[in-house]
Amino acid sequence: MTANPAAETHRRLAKISWFQALICLFLIAIALVCVYPMWYTLIISISDKAKAMAGEVYILPKGFNLIAYRKLLSDTTFFDAFFMSVKRAVLGCALNMALMLLTAYPLAMPENRFPRKKLCLVSGVQHAVLRRHDPGVHQHQKPRDVQHHLVTGAAGRAAHLQHLPADEFL
Repeated sequence: MTANPAAETHRRLAKISWFQALICLFLIAIALVCVYPMWYTLIISISDKAKAMAGEVYILPKGFNLIAYRKLLSDTTFFDAFFMSVKRAVLGCALNMALMLLTAYPLAMPENRFPRKKLCLVSGVQHAVLRRHDPGVHQHQKPRDVQHHLVTGAAGRAAHLQHLPADEFL
């Protein structure tokens, strides 16, 4: 025969130490810090523009409106950019999965079926370590030069893709 479920729950709660309670509070705080920026973005987007600009919106939306979403959904370039992002994400995920499977399969084999397993592991680690250094940024450049190099490089690539002058991106 089982004991009273309410008594069992009370007994379990009585066993929680102050350290476990502190850890739970810490994890709840971390979760709120992670979720609040997304919540804030949502409530700002559906709040009245004047109240949002005045800084009156914190936890709940004020002056509900969907003007920003109407404007966004009426713009065709938004959908073009969205579908391009989806295509890149799907293609990148599929390519990474295929390469990961091609690499993981031989490494999962026993040593007698794949005798060069250690060599493959060493080359993989070496590639991961050496890849951390960006060959496009030289060691003698100052941090501001590096930032300029990265910004102009990205703008130049974007301009090339869209056939627009690079100055429009800066």
